[in-house]
Amino acid sequence: MQDLEAISLLKKYLAGNCTEQERGLLETWYLQYYQQDLPDLSETSRQQLRQEVWAALPNHTKEETQNPIRKKFNFLPYISAAAILIVFSCIGLYVYKVLQTVPKPVDVMTAAATIAPGKYTASLTLVNGKTINLSDTKTGVVVNADETKYNDGTAIPSSLRAEVKQSQLVVASTPLGGTYQFTLPDGTKVWLNAASTLKFPSSFAGLISRKVELIGGEAYFEVSKDKSHPFIVTSNGQQVEVLGTHFNINAYNDDGSTKTTLEEGSVRVSSSTSLATLKPGQQSILNSNTIKVSSADLETTLAWKNGLFSFTDADVKTIMPQIARWYNINIEYAGDIPKDLITGGISRQSNLATVLKMLEMVHLKFSLTAQNGKQTLIISP
Repeated sequence: MQDLEAISLLKKYLAGNCTEQERGLLETWYLQYYQQDLPDLSETSRQQLRQEVWAALPNHTKEETQNPIRKKFNFLPYISAAAILIVFSCIGLYVYKVLQTVPKPVDVMTAAATIAPGKYTASLTLVNGKTINLSDTKTGVVVNADETKYNDGTAIPSSLRAEVKQSQLVVASTPLGGTYQFTLPDGTKVWLNAASTLKFPSSFAGLISRKVELIGGEAYFEVSKDKSHPFIVTSNGQQVEVLGTHFNINAYNDDGSTKTTLEEGSVRVSSSTSLATLKPGQQSILNSNTIKVSSADLETTLAWKNGLFSFTDADVKTIMPQIARWYNINIEYAGDIPKDLITGGISRQSNLATVLKMLEMVHLKFSLTAQNGKQTLIISP
């Protein structure tokens, strides 16, 4: 038997294309000459495994199983025992390493426990392309052409402060797994959820209205009152106009609709074909330029801003986009996912494993795999 023939047999084995006889030959040899170095396999266990492998081969008698190592060289009579030992000894270390590096299954909860929740992180991008990465040890920033600083009064580096010039457009962004609070030049406070972007001027001075744009994502607004200068938010084909109020806009592109939820005050929501005025506790839903108004679940809608996940009669496919954005993971489904409705809440500071344990109540199974450097959670019934 030539070295190339042995290597060909090895490749067939690794590809799962061996015949029962070829597989038995290779595995019996492997157990005989290399498994003895593994501390977790006793001599009795090794002997039993060798006999089981040999006994599984067709056309062998009970007598033959009593001495499998001697018999294994006889079912290929044209190969001498000496030749096989020489060739396999040459490639044996390679076989051992390959078989030992086969991935072992990892408990999904153990793996999920290592996936941390999102954190305070964001950036400011100016019209000149300059990007200011905000400190993740802070929770918010005050953006103003005259003075830009963190919420706790700490100044950002002077070289960065100088970049925020009078009436310059500023883009505030949070990544997947990030959140931040911004105070706009008029004193309006804005909380950005994960993967959200807000565009606004560094000064509202001389402007008729205070107009900002939520380009995508989700934001909660506490608008500073100024009757002479309405505050206007545009997002995904709609416009929200207020004088002073607290409201939330969910404009994630993958949610399929834009939801505006009013906590206090009054807002007017309009699209190219619809108009609605919301009262506290109401929510507008924009679909295809049509606005519908209904009662809102404020606790659930505003939970993210208060550091919580909260669900009321929500199915898994409604819940998972929130989980994916906050833990910066991908989601895939395998099989028919139950449509059971879930009601409950959990801190957004929990690790992923804690969240998955909550979802186990609907009898789901989970697995994690790394794809292109990012974790993918696979959900199956």
